[in-house]
Amino acid sequence: MGDQFSVQLDRLDSLAGERLPGMAGAMGEALSHLNRVIDETDGAFIAPPSGEADLFAGARTEFRVTTDYLQQVLQDNVGNLELAAKALREIASRYRQADGQG
Repeated sequence: MGDQFSVQLDRLDSLAGERLPGMAGAMGEALSHLNRVIDETDGAFIAPPSGEADLFAGARTEFRVTTDYLQQVLQDNVGNLELAAKALREIASRYRQADGQG
């Protein structure tokens, strides 16, 4: 028994070149849709004329807090997936170099 292990470089290549970028693209699309919803709801929670109770104050605040949070999560995840793909490309490259393939 030894400490040897093997790596399936084609799977690393697939993850780094197709799957992770595809997931990042899908999250980018979700972010784009979310931004469009935010833009289109401008005015949906309009404050009433002065003197009337603001029935939508709570909903307006929660909507802003929730959408701000979702925007940040999606932006972070897109960036993380892009960085993960870059890291896997580097790992595959180093394995190839160590194996005398590159």
